[in-house]
Amino acid sequence: MTSANASIVAGIALITVGVLLLLNLFDALGSAAYVPVLIFTAIGTVFLSLFFRGREYWWAAIPGSVFLGVAAVVTAAQLTAGAAGAGFLFLFLSAGFGAVYLREPANWWP
Repeated sequence: MTSANASIVAGIALITVGVLLLLNLFDALGSAAYVPVLIFTAIGTVFLSLFFRGREYWWAAIPGSVFLGVAAVVTAAQLTAGAAGAGFLFLFLSAGFGAVYLREPANWWP
């Protein structure tokens, strides 16, 4: 990713997070329970899009899957009143390591 593209993506992400936090401050969202889920999902999606962009970005599957896993844990905890959700983090984490191994079989460690 070039420096200009990275700056644009980072700027859009910062503006989006700022708008969400401003809407939360003015209680325009009704419930701010899904704001962390949106933020974690957006960060995970950025990492996974970087992973799918090229073979040299094999490492981006791990943080992307971790952020999506945290979003899944938060969502499951909110929907089930905290009774379920921890297994989702390990499921997504193993998917990230599996994607690294499938992309670069020379990396034996995942």
